[in-house]
Amino acid sequence: MDRRHRTLGTVVILLLASFCVSASRRSKSPFELRSQTQLVNLTIVATNRKGQPVTNLKASDVVVREDGKRQTLLSFEPATASQPVVHVPPGAAALPTLPLASPVPQSFRYIVFVMDDSSTSYADLQSSIHAAMHWVRKHLSPTDQVALFSVGLGVKVWQPFTSNRALLLRQLHAMEHESAAPSDDERINDLLSHLQDCMDLPQFSARQNCAKVEVHYFFEEETALLSRRTAQLRALVNMLGLFPGEKRVVYFGDGFLTNPGRLASYAYATYFGADREMESRLSDPNEFIRPVTDAALRANVTFYTIDAHGLRASPIMGNATEVPSNIFGPEGPTSAVTFSIEREYGPEDSLNELAWDTGGLPFGGDNDLSAFVRRAIGALAGTYYASYQPTNPHLDGSYRRITIHSLRRGVHLHTRAGYYALPIQEFPVRAKVLRLKRNRERFLVPVEFSLNPSDLHWRGRGRKRNDELVVAHTLVNAEHQLITSRVQMLDASYPPSKRLKFAIGWNLPRGTYKGVVQITEADTSDFGIANFQLKIP
Repeated sequence: MDRRHRTLGTVVILLLASFCVSASRRSKSPFELRSQTQLVNLTIVATNRKGQPVTNLKASDVVVREDGKRQTLLSFEPATASQPVVHVPPGAAALPTLPLASPVPQSFRYIVFVMDDSSTSYADLQSSIHAAMHWVRKHLSPTDQVALFSVGLGVKVWQPFTSNRALLLRQLHAMEHESAAPSDDERINDLLSHLQDCMDLPQFSARQNCAKVEVHYFFEEETALLSRRTAQLRALVNMLGLFPGEKRVVYFGDGFLTNPGRLASYAYATYFGADREMESRLSDPNEFIRPVTDAALRANVTFYTIDAHGLRASPIMGNATEVPSNIFGPEGPTSAVTFSIEREYGPEDSLNELAWDTGGLPFGGDNDLSAFVRRAIGALAGTYYASYQPTNPHLDGSYRRITIHSLRRGVHLHTRAGYYALPIQEFPVRAKVLRLKRNRERFLVPVEFSLNPSDLHWRGRGRKRNDELVVAHTLVNAEHQLITSRVQMLDASYPPSKRLKFAIGWNLPRGTYKGVVQITEADTSDFGIANFQLKIP
């Protein structure tokens, strides 16, 4: 299974207590990102032959190889201890790096429940929510920081990180009443219905042209939906990347097709045989999933996917058995079977890719979703954080395979299988505090963020150029308690001035605050980050 990884550098912008911008001082915020050398961060899970956690592992017990060459671990530390601090050796190559968490002691876990209602049936969503409720009731501990999200029409934050059991259960109950988006099955059934209508036309050429139009329309619609889904997942992981340490995402969904047009081309072949021109337009499925897994690897986010559909017991031919045999083309029967298999099991590919490519595990084939949740979250015991500087310093875009094993007999180690050594893509973001407005005992604190339009990849031409940005912002107080956390999509038009500007405002009482705003271009995953500190006297 392919794994992808993108290194990055950052531009840090601090809003100081006097509300002026300075790059000469560094915030001690746990969200601060900084540029050092190229590093690869690993989350390693160690178990014995019975699947029980191994808690006394040492760095000398672990051998990590990249493309067959042994690597030297710069850090190795159990997850229950402080976050690892990486010491860069003298003379290290000046390459961009992954974001590293500041050495803030962390004895808790970040756990994120994500309900994907973009392609999941209402019944499956209910089962997923109930499984999450069961875990919260039975297994939540004071050291667990849990957040609730849904992705569908957008990324919705139902509950920021908390260990409050009652609050989590209340929000999960609220999620039960949320309407699910139309499932992919409805769109696929519409396609089959339209193709059947085409077959009622009198002439063969008219039937063929009609079918190609329907297939092309389905291809365009599926491509747009897949782009939107993956952009939302990138927005989710980019926001989670603002928090230190590993973030374990328990992702519930029925999955989605990752190759736009493939299912429609199989449907067309059922009636008319394979079409080379149509097949030539099929894209690489990695084109859409790869940016998500790249972002997850950067943000230290691990996906554990749960197939909410449960046990799939549909007949292998599915709806193809309902198609009259007298309208099959020369490859009709074979294509009908291929179509049904792709429709039934193709969505699992997205779940497998998200999990394996980020170092997690996919779960499916059973209706006991609660058991999957317990296995996905597991325990901190037996989990270790490690990092190394690759012996190959070249960011040439090549795939680097990671293998890992223990020198201690009977110990099994699990981590992600590799990454892509891609060059950085970043842009600077400027910040400026606008005039404060007092509202009784609180203050409206607006902060303006701006960037250079030439740093983005605009769609269209001239004055009609536009772009889509994902803006994720998180704010905490001096005690690192979460004040607000939000992800939103920003439709940007090409600005007439030299800077693209937008503002975010917070209504705050007196005090000191720290936070991060991350701006990501949806189509390319290029990004800019501003860390800031606010002090309201």
